[in-house]
Amino acid sequence: MGDGKRAESILSSYVGYARDTVSVKDFRQGQTIVMHEKSVMIKETKIRAPRVSQRGDTLTYLVNSFRQKQDRTITDVIKKMPGLQVGEDGTLTYTIKKSHKTAIY
Repeated sequence: MGDGKRAESILSSYVGYARDTVSVKDFRQGQTIVMHEKSVMIKETKIRAPRVSQRGDTLTYLVNSFRQKQDRTITDVIKKMPGLQVGEDGTLTYTIKKSHKTAIY
């Protein structure tokens, strides 16, 4: 310690292990401190995928992130997806060029 005082105990801690404190006066030179595993329960973890992702020339849209209660058909949902348009004949167009590789999950 930088203030000239001597530490009274050694605290050992590491993620996944129980914390342990050893008194300095009981600690012997060369002594090994054995740490014991301790599981930690986390409350909740949410993993969110991006709404739209691109790999090479393929766009992937996650339908559930665009779908709303009032949507009756997949066309209603696709119309909300950025860059996508559905033609009168059902042709799917991405911005200006027709898309041949669009994955909708």
